[in-house]
Amino acid sequence: MLRCTLFILCFILSCRTPPRLEMENARKAIDEATKLKAAQYAPNNFNEARAEYSKAEKQMEEKEYDKARKHAIKSREEAQKAYHEALQEFARETEELTQKAKEKADLANAAHLFPENYRQAMALEKELQEDIEKLKKLSEKLKKLEDEERAHKAKK
Repeated sequence: MLRCTLFILCFILSCRTPPRLEMENARKAIDEATKLKAAQYAPNNFNEARAEYSKAEKQMEEKEYDKARKHAIKSREEAQKAYHEALQEFARETEELTQKAKEKADLANAAHLFPENYRQAMALEKELQEDIEKLKKLSEKLKKLEDEERAHKAKK
């Protein structure tokens, strides 16, 4: 009985306190999606994330914390979808561009005819591959933040 009472009390209090963590997580997810050009690669999810965040901000101003929390969570979810979609599209586009550049270089026998240009193209390919790895690491960090937030919610 005591557990049930404590749970209900925690639930009621959580509805009356500003959802600062949820707002911060939504903002971070939108920022990460922005860095990855989600507006270009995943416009539907990205725009939905921004719209939900705006709704959450409005609800915060009106001290409707439960509604703000729901909009902030929805915003974060949509931003994460946009991030992952943009990451996949960016990686696909980068691989495609890299492959085309490599094919052109090979066809022109650039390694022998234009060794400096060929080295530059290979250096660019290496940089692009490193960028893809960085993006994958960012995606893993975002997933870790999601897991931490779920664990934090589970504790409540």
